Amino acid sequence: MPMIFMWLGLVGAASAQECSAIDLDAEVEYAVGSVTDLDLDDARRVAEAAILNLGCLQRVADPQDLATLWQVLGASDVYDGNTAAAAPDFAQAAAVAPGFFNDRLGPEPRAAWEAAAQTVTGEVTLDVWPISGNAVLYIDGVIREERPVTLAPGAHLIQVAVGADVVFGRVITMEAGQSARVETGLPEPEREKPPVPLILGVVSALGAAGAYTGAVLIDRELAGYSAAGDADALSQARARSVTLGYAVTPALAVGAAAGITLHIRSR
Repeated sequence: MPMIFMWLGLVGAASAQECSAIDLDAEVEYAVGSVTDLDLDDARRVAEAAILNLGCLQRVADPQDLATLWQVLGASDVYDGNTAAAAPDFAQAAAVAPGFFNDRLGPEPRAAWEAAAQTVTGEVTLDVWPISGNAVLYIDGVIREERPVTLAPGAHLIQVAVGADVVFGRVITMEAGQSARVETGLPEPEREKPPVPLILGVVSALGAAGAYTGAVLIDRELAGYSAAGDADALSQARARSVTLGYAVTPALAVGAAAGITLHIRSR
């Protein structure tokens, strides 16, 4: 599968310094208001500028705000009498937030959006790496815990946030059947080290089981030594059995219990 790495509306590897931070809620509200006032050129201008700068958002985007931006573009074409031209923007809106339409844009654009949404088919696969242990991946404003992420074809906003702050943002456009891997440049998550008390507890438990088994096996040999009249071997075997069964096994069992208890209390 071909790999694609592209900022929407920008050519090449654009950086955060090449776009402007925006107030997405305010831009969406203004653009919708411009449509309802039939100031369609202004609506397009605001929506296109907001889409161009999505990668610079400093807060996680609302999925409905994202969809509304493309719906504004589609609605502007509908009110200009060019419904066919609106279909790609409405399909894009459906790919970002399936099932959502901003009803403030009116019934005629809604009908065109419903028709375009039926044309969204196929899947794309997106992997994002690395994501630090305290960071969260959002695609189109929705938390994504699975890797890789399966999405509808189209443009998608990738954001990695720590708390309320976005530390990585990019828009990537993919066609049906394509896969992509996006490198965030963030620190890789630290591998979780096995807790020492738990390790000691498990090792001690295994040791206790082994010691007890050894004592049982030695006890089975005692009858043979007794029947053979081998007093020295019988004495040594009894000593080993007592050591394993009454000293080593209990000591290891105590160690296992202590290790597991410390692990549970430390969580």
